[in-house]
Amino acid sequence: MPGKIWQGRSLIFPGYFDQPGRGGYRFYLGHTLELVRKELTEQMMRGLCFRCTDPERMRGCGDEAREKVDTLLGKLPEIRATLALDAEAAYTGDPAATSQEEAVFCYPGLTAITFHRLAHEFYRLEVPLLARIVAE
Repeated sequence: MPGKIWQGRSLIFPGYFDQPGRGGYRFYLGHTLELVRKELTEQMMRGLCFRCTDPERMRGCGDEAREKVDTLLGKLPEIRATLALDAEAAYTGDPAATSQEEAVFCYPGLTAITFHRLAHEFYRLEVPLLARIVAE
């Protein structure tokens, strides 16, 4: 699952891990957002259904998953801003670092923080299974 979510890292770090191509940057990000929304909704639905014991309630998992994914995607700018501060802290705290961009590209700690920040959002959305999977 983390690998699937990480495909959308260009949504978290725009301009770092993407190559827009002929359609332009806005098209690329929109297209990526839709791919991530689709995959994440499926995974979210699985996580929600995992907690269900009532088969009747499972029927509503799809709608609930879409709502939760939209909530998560709406928080991406806020998550991105926090991660920018994390990259700045990594750069400032490491005398060998040459730039914040280096921290984004090369620091496994920043990658771990990124996953944990996403896991925290899953937890806040009350999908603890996904939070656990992403955090691990």
